[in-house]
Amino acid sequence: MPCKRTTGLTCRRVIVALACIVVIGAVVGYLVVWVEGLPGPHHGAYLAFGSLHNIREGFRDYDEAHGHLPPTTTTDAKSGERSSWRIEVYQSHVHLGFITAPKTNGNDSIDYDRHKAWNDPDNLRLQGLGAWLFRYTQVDACPPGQSMGKASIYTTYYKAITGPSTAFDSAKPPSLKELPNALILVARVEHSDTHWMEPGDLSIEQLAPPEETKRLLLGKDGYVVLFADGEGWVLSGKTPILDLCKFFTIEGAKQSDREQILGPYRVLP
Repeated sequence: MPCKRTTGLTCRRVIVALACIVVIGAVVGYLVVWVEGLPGPHHGAYLAFGSLHNIREGFRDYDEAHGHLPPTTTTDAKSGERSSWRIEVYQSHVHLGFITAPKTNGNDSIDYDRHKAWNDPDNLRLQGLGAWLFRYTQVDACPPGQSMGKASIYTTYYKAITGPSTAFDSAKPPSLKELPNALILVARVEHSDTHWMEPGDLSIEQLAPPEETKRLLLGKDGYVVLFADGEGWVLSGKTPILDLCKFFTIEGAKQSDREQILGPYRVLP
């Protein structure tokens, strides 16, 4: 009899153990699927957030050095050549030591020449050094054999909001300290054929019709925007577009509560 009881007890333990394994396996499987669905190191939202951080640091460095934000487009007094604010962000990263000269036997200067056109060979030497600041992960993730249209690894998807009542309303924008914290300075666009070294941004007129704004800015990761206080947010695609538009102008940003209006849709950070 003791042997029968022992055998029965052993069988029950085996059954319980097998049941636990099945349950644990199911839970682990669920967690794996759940975790894979969360933003991770290779998730586009994190990479977009990283780009916002890089642009923010460039703006802050320029603002500290000059007392104001860079103009969206600068015209060289001698040559008449035009250059983008993205050049100033690039040069700030050079100044901060994040961009260093490649080891070559040729011209190893990493300074942009404002006396020459952005697509002059002397300036295009630098296009690979600064492209990482303004890229969009769709270009890198594009499957072999498929085209991103005119996009290349040097295309920028980060554009300043320009025009009346924006931060970039004049040839000499104000300092970051003079702007409302919640004013949107830069937004990521979904489609672009603008080289990162080339002047080219978004006017407030382009963003006036809400559906056009949505078409221009809404990507698979949602909306990607940089605010005047340095906050970079990735917002859910469910963000009401009219609410987002409130933060494109100085007056709108002053009158609107960012945390209350946009906060519920924030994906990152």
